[in-house]
Amino acid sequence: MCSAHSGVAQRVSSLAGRYDLIRARATAVRVLGKTRQHLHGFLLRHGRVYAGKRGWTLAYRRWLSTVRFDHPAQQVVLRDYIHAVTDSEARVVRLTVMSCVCRNRARSSPSPPVA
Repeated sequence: MCSAHSGVAQRVSSLAGRYDLIRARATAVRVLGKTRQHLHGFLLRHGRVYAGKRGWTLAYRRWLSTVRFDHPAQQVVLRDYIHAVTDSEARVVRLTVMSCVCRNRARSSPSPPVA
């Protein structure tokens, strides 16, 4: 295979990889929304309602850390939902950073000559 074709194949492969990363991040964002929704539903089912205006702020997170249930199993479920949200947020951040890194690498690497 000549070098020009090899360069085009690498560019296409790189572009496909970046699209995969973008799709993975979009999926992670949707999963994060669903995870937050599950936690919110659990709280509502048990009459725990945040009095603030907006959720997922620092104040909301502080409030979440004060929520307590009488039954130990419910407390375990609450902690599990909170950890699931935290893990999902970390995944979105990780994929966002990787997407930016890949985009910056693609911009800084010279394009191979096309014959």
